[in-house]
Amino acid sequence: MISVVTGVTSELTGVTSELTGVTSELTGVTSELTGVTSELTGVTSELTGVTSELTGVTSELTGVTSELTGVTSELTGVTQS
Repeated sequence: MISVVTGVTSELTGVTSELTGVTSELTGVTSELTGVTSELTGVTSELTGVTSELTGVTSELTGVTSELTGVTSELTGVTQS
């Protein structure tokens, strides 16, 4: 009977040890995922800023194009007269 209890206790100790190892691995993976998520958040923030800047530049270019169209129109009128 004692030998059965000893065997079961030994098995439980082994299982507990394995579970501790798995828990440790999961903690590591969770930590890595947290780091990656943090990096992705930073990259997303940077991309948002770049997109905003590009939108501003596009707006400026649209304005310049409009002005150039007006100047071209005026020059065409002067050339024809």
